[in-house]
Amino acid sequence: MKSKFYAILANTLRSKIYLDYLIKKNLLPLKLIFLDDKKKNYLKKFLKKKNLNIKYFKTKNINNKKLNNYLINLKERYFLYSGYPGQIIKNKNLLSKKKFLHAHPGKLPEYKGSTTLFYSILKLNKVYCSSIILNNRIDGGKILNIKKFKLKANQFSKLGEYDAKIRILTLYDVLSNLNIRIFNNGIANNSTAKKTYNHYFIAHPIIRYLARRKIY
Repeated sequence: MKSKFYAILANTLRSKIYLDYLIKKNLLPLKLIFLDDKKKNYLKKFLKKKNLNIKYFKTKNINNKKLNNYLINLKERYFLYSGYPGQIIKNKNLLSKKKFLHAHPGKLPEYKGSTTLFYSILKLNKVYCSSIILNNRIDGGKILNIKKFKLKANQFSKLGEYDAKIRILTLYDVLSNLNIRIFNNGIANNSTAKKTYNHYFIAHPIIRYLARRKIY
């Protein structure tokens, strides 16, 4: 399948799972922009074996000036974003010219933050994932789609893998159907900034235990 997007990847398990899935689906990015400031990493050998079009940057910072200038000058507008956690794209010019597609493991706009999986299970008994066009706010931006996933104990036992898998499954629906209508319209009630919602950044060990216990 011919793609019309680039991918920004970090040296993380999430990026590896994203790439594995896209290779399986034969939906490869036009170019991979790989960020890492280390000489040794477990993804570099994997990338070389796949004979992919790769541009390496020796930085973990998405706001690196050299990187931002490079991204702005690329032809296509769309980027699959799998950067390092806790970073927000600050360059307003870059955000206005390019579309960064990101997946959040929670039902937006109600569930923002890094621990939404646990609270979603306890409060809704369901797991959701939302794909968005990033802006300069945490888990902000236009919502493109939301998918609901069944709770499966054997998948949730490895949280990092489960998190990455539901993200790329959600993103794939967008990446395989890139068109103007999706980005102009998104879904109904697609603003993440209409109201003030709670942010779920901390989950006490008891919260994590109860969430896991609920699906076993």
